[in-house]
Amino acid sequence: MSVNSTAESPSSPSLRRSSNDMLLKPITLLDAQTEKALSKLTIPKVLVLYTGGTIGMKVLRNAYEPAAHFLVSALRGMNIMHDITFEETMKEIDPEKSFLYLPLANEEWIAYYIKEYTPLLDSANMTYDNYIQIALDIKARQNLLRNK
Repeated sequence: MSVNSTAESPSSPSLRRSSNDMLLKPITLLDAQTEKALSKLTIPKVLVLYTGGTIGMKVLRNAYEPAAHFLVSALRGMNIMHDITFEETMKEIDPEKSFLYLPLANEEWIAYYIKEYTPLLDSANMTYDNYIQIALDIKARQNLLRNK
């Protein structure tokens, strides 16, 4: 798997990395449009942080590799993972179709949003610094929610 080696270092200066570490870039978990749609949704919501790995891999160059945006497109095509009919009822709230809608029993749904990191890394290629960056991103999101 080839990975762009120009990834930024985590924002914390206390984190060290070795020369062969591939770091995830810090991300903004939700853009303004998605944040607006999220605030209007009255059904349960889940934020999924996708770092790469088996669930989102596709065959590239005769091998499985994490592929950008593949996971979301694959899930949109699975009726057990995304209800396209319910998505249509949500088009005024979520015109950008940012969320996927997991169908549950008794006409209930969970809205979930998948945020991908760059570069996508399989867990075999991740280091402690990658996990620290994920934790920092989650903490930043929690702080944002507390300040609302």
